[in-house]
Amino acid sequence: MGSDLKPFNIGAQTLDITHNGARLSGLPPLDMDSVIGLQYGKDKARYKVVWIGEVGGKREGQIGLQVVQPGMAQWYKILEATPEELRSLDSAFNAATAGKVTAW
Repeated sequence: MGSDLKPFNIGAQTLDITHNGARLSGLPPLDMDSVIGLQYGKDKARYKVVWIGEVGGKREGQIGLQVVQPGMAQWYKILEATPEELRSLDSAFNAATAGKVTAW
């Protein structure tokens, strides 16, 4: 849910990923410590908002997320892929989802 307490299902832009979290933009306003779901391709996981970019700052509109259940982040497919696997993942993912993450 957004800070307005309304549920949302929206495409977001992934800026950075790690095994434990991500930095995203393009989401509605969220509160610190909110828990949201992210879907990347067919994989889903829940994340906690751990930082919010300051209004007027260079990270305005961005949020930092940390996976709620360790080991559940869906980015492992990308982070651990060989260059050949990555090209294959890129093609399949971009064809299916236009390179976006869905948050709910």
